[in-house]
Amino acid sequence: MAGNIKGITVEIGGDTSQLSKAINDVNKRGKELSTELKEVDKLLKFDPSNTVALAQKQKILSESVETTSEKLEKLRSVQDQIEQQYKSGNLGEDKYRAFQRELLKTESYLESLQNKQKEMKDMDIKVDDSDIKKADKAVDELGDTMEDTGGRGSKALGAIGLAVGATVGAIG
Repeated sequence: MAGNIKGITVEIGGDTSQLSKAINDVNKRGKELSTELKEVDKLLKFDPSNTVALAQKQKILSESVETTSEKLEKLRSVQDQIEQQYKSGNLGEDKYRAFQRELLKTESYLESLQNKQKEMKDMDIKVDDSDIKKADKAVDELGDTMEDTGGRGSKALGAIGLAVGATVGAIG
């Protein structure tokens, strides 16, 4: 990505350097996370309910959002310098456009990651709702079984209901 903006020199935190060098570490970490996310997605295709893979995906998405946000901050922090260099004629139009594209691409990628992260959170809610329904059904079936036994164990059923309710509340 930073290859598109080679040759642009800016000052970041008092250090005057190539813009592509300044965001190189962020790009490297972003690529590593992207590769790892693809591997997790492959696993989830085979087993969509794998909670370990789902947890990893959530963590990787969070790290990717953080890394991409950091890159976007760096790009935005030098945006005024780039525009001044372009207006003064010290920066060619092709490099100025390349910088603008890089900025737009990073903004779009960040938005995409945030949407994926939101989908993961929404999916977790759906899984939790499904778990709640399963727990309610199990308690109802247990209650039916207890009624069939002549009401014996109604205290135990009440205790089980409270325990399931507490568990569901904790999940929520």
